[in-house]
Amino acid sequence: MSAQTKPLSKHRHSIARPLQLMILALLLPVLLIAGVTLCLLQHAEAVLVSLPPALSAKLQAVLAWSSLLLWLGLLIAILLVAFAAFYYVDYLLAARLRRLGDAMQDMLDGHTPAPWQDRHHDEIAAMAGSLHAFRDMMLQLREKTDDLHQAKEASEAATRAKSDFLANMSHEIRTPLTAVLGYNQLALDEPASDKQRDNLLKVEAAARTLLGVINDILDFSKIEAGKLVLENVSFSLQELVANLRNIVQMQAAEKKLLFTIDVSPDIPPWLRGDPLRLSQILLNLANNALKFTEYGQVRIAIHGQLLAADDYELHCAVSDTGIGMTPQQVERLFQSFSQADTSTTRRFGGSGLGLVICRQLVGLMRGQIGVNSVPGEGSTFRFSVRLQLGSAVEAKAPPDCNPAISLHDAPLHGLYLLLAEDNELLQAYECQLLQSLGARVKTVSDGEQAVALACRPQPSFDAVLMDIQMPRLDGLQATRRIREQHSASSLPVIAMTAHAMESERQRSLDAGMNDHLSKPIIPETLVATLLRWVQPASRQGAKRMEATVPPIELPQLPGIDLPAALQQLGGKQSLLLKLLLRMRQDYSDAALQIQAELDAGNDAEAMRLAHSLKGVAATLHISQLQKAAAAIEASLAANDRQGADLLMPALLRAMEETNASLALLDDGSAAVPSASSLPITALQELDRLLSERNIRAKRVYAGIAEQLAAHDAAANLRLAQALEQLDFISARHQLLCWLQQADQPG
Repeated sequence: MSAQTKPLSKHRHSIARPLQLMILALLLPVLLIAGVTLCLLQHAEAVLVSLPPALSAKLQAVLAWSSLLLWLGLLIAILLVAFAAFYYVDYLLAARLRRLGDAMQDMLDGHTPAPWQDRHHDEIAAMAGSLHAFRDMMLQLREKTDDLHQAKEASEAATRAKSDFLANMSHEIRTPLTAVLGYNQLALDEPASDKQRDNLLKVEAAARTLLGVINDILDFSKIEAGKLVLENVSFSLQELVANLRNIVQMQAAEKKLLFTIDVSPDIPPWLRGDPLRLSQILLNLANNALKFTEYGQVRIAIHGQLLAADDYELHCAVSDTGIGMTPQQVERLFQSFSQADTSTTRRFGGSGLGLVICRQLVGLMRGQIGVNSVPGEGSTFRFSVRLQLGSAVEAKAPPDCNPAISLHDAPLHGLYLLLAEDNELLQAYECQLLQSLGARVKTVSDGEQAVALACRPQPSFDAVLMDIQMPRLDGLQATRRIREQHSASSLPVIAMTAHAMESERQRSLDAGMNDHLSKPIIPETLVATLLRWVQPASRQGAKRMEATVPPIELPQLPGIDLPAALQQLGGKQSLLLKLLLRMRQDYSDAALQIQAELDAGNDAEAMRLAHSLKGVAATLHISQLQKAAAAIEASLAANDRQGADLLMPALLRAMEETNASLALLDDGSAAVPSASSLPITALQELDRLLSERNIRAKRVYAGIAEQLAAHDAAANLRLAQALEQLDFISARHQLLCWLQQADQPG
C-alpha cells in the first residue's frame, strides 16, 4: 500500500484548486471590464454636465443603456461561473466519488472490485490508491484463507480417516478377542487341573490387557476427534470409591502393598458429573501406582471445596512409594504414546496413552492434573475436576418399608400390577411369583398392549413392570407414551430386563421409568423396589404363606444350579419343575433358531432370540447357556456379526448340554403309549414342516419324542440325529417310515 500512496502524497493537488482557478478565470476579466466601464461612465457623466442639455439628454440615455448592459453582462458571467462550478462538482467530483463508493460497497459485499486507476492527483485519487492497496491485500488474505480452509478440510479428512481406521481395526481385533475371552471363560467353567486353570487365567489376563489397550486407543481417538461426550448425572461418591476399592484392593493384596483411600467427610454425598470417567481417571492412576510400586503403599486422598451455589471442585491425589521419576521423565509423561521408561528393555508394559487420556478427561471436566516425583521415593499425581451438587437418583424408601421383608407374609397383597413381558416362560414365572407374593397381575406380551391398558383415563393398576426388549413397541417407547398420560408418581413404571449395564439403567430413567431391575429377578429385590414406589392400598386379609406343597425330588441336572434356581423362585419346587419342563418344551431348539436367523441375515431377530434365551437361562441359573447367549447378544448389539458367528458353536454346545440335562426330568406322566399307537396328527404336521425345511420341526418333534422312543428307540434316535444336523431329507425319509407304520392295522 505504501508503494502506491507515496507518489500521490508527493504530487497531490487540492481537489478545490481547479474550481478556484476556473472561478478566477471567469470572474476576474468580467470584474476588470466592469470596473473600467464604471470609471468611464463616471467620467462621461462629468463631461455631460458641460454639454448642451439636448445632447446631454441623449448621451445620458445611451449611458443608461450601457449601464444596464453592463449589469446584465455581470449577471451572465456569474451564472456561467455557477454553471461551471455545478458541472465540475457533479460530473467530475461526484462521478469519481460514486465510482469509489461502488468499489468500496463491492468489497463490503464480499466481491472483488475490478482495478480502477484515477488519472488525477488529488484527495480522491489518494483514496482510490489506498482502496487498490486494500484490494490487493484482501485478495492475498482470501488466498491464504482458502489455503487454510483446504488445509483444515484435509486435516479433518485425515482425522476422520484415522478414526475410521481405528474403529475398523478395533472391530477386527475385538472380533477374535471376544472369541478368545468367550471360549476361555467356557473352558474355565469346565473341570480342569490346577496347571490348566492357571494357564487359562493367564490367557484371560493377557486378553483383557489387550482389550484395555484397544479401549485406550479408542478413547484417545474419540477425544482427539471431539466426539467424547461427558455424562451429567447425579452419583454417589461413596459408591464410586467403594467400587474403586473393590477393584484395586485385590491387586494391592497380590503385591502385598498397603492400599488406603481417604475421603474428606465434608464432601457432599451426591455430586453431578460423569462418574464413569472420574472413576476411569482414578483407576488409571491407581493402576499406574500399583504397577510401579514394589514395596510400601498406595494412597488415594479426596477432598473438595464449594466454589459457588451449585459448583463444586473435587481434588484428588494418588501417591505411591514406587520407583519415582526424574524431571526429564516427568516432562514427557503426558505425551501421546510416551512412557517414562522408553528403552526396549523396560520392565513395565502399557500403551503410553493412559495418562494422556487422564489429562484430556480432566481438561474436559474443567480441571488440571500434575505430578510431583522423586526418583527412588515415589510419585504423587494430583488433579482437580469441576462438578455440580447433585441429588439422590432414587427416592429413599418410605419409613414404614421394612428392609427385612418376609416373602411368606404376602408383602404385595392389595397391589394390582401390569406385567409386560414377551417371553412366555419368563412371563409365566414372573406372574406366578408376583401372585405368590400376594399381588394381582395382568399380563401383556408387547409394548402396544401395555400402553393401551395403562393409558386408560382411570388406570386401575398400581404399577407397571416393563420389559425393555419387546416386539412391536419396546419398553422405552411404551414408557414415553405412558408418561404423556400419567406422571411417575401416579403410575410408577419399573424396568425388568436382562440389560444390566449402568448405561441401560440410565436409558430407562431417561425414558421416564421410576426404577430398573436386572434379570434374573430376585424376589426380595423385586418386593423392596415395588414397595419403594407404591404402598398396597390395604394389607388387611394378608395371610402368611405356608409351604403346603410337599417337596418334589428333582434329579441332578448337570449345568443347572438347582439350589440357586430354587432360591431364585422363593423355594417353590413345583414352580421350578414347571419352568424347567416349559423350557424343555419351548426352548430346546432356541440355539438352532438363532443360527437360522443369522444364516438368513436377520441379525436383529437373532439378537432378540439370544436376549430372550439369556433371560430364561439366567432365571433358571443355567450359567453356561446364559453366558453363551449373552456373548452372542453383545456381539450382535455391537454389529459384530463375525464375532457372533465365532461364538455360535459354544451356544449350540451349551444348548445341547442343557437339553441333555432337561431330558432327565420326569414330567409326572405315568401313561406310556402302546407300541401300536402313534401321534398321527403330530407326525403329519412334522412331515409338512420338514417338507418346508422349517426349523419349527424341532419343536414339534420334541413334543412327541418320548412317544416315538417308546415305539422304536433306534428309529427315534436316527430321526433325532437327522433333525439335530438339520438334515431335513433324511429326517423326512425316516418320518415316512413312521407314517407307513401308523397306517398299518395294529
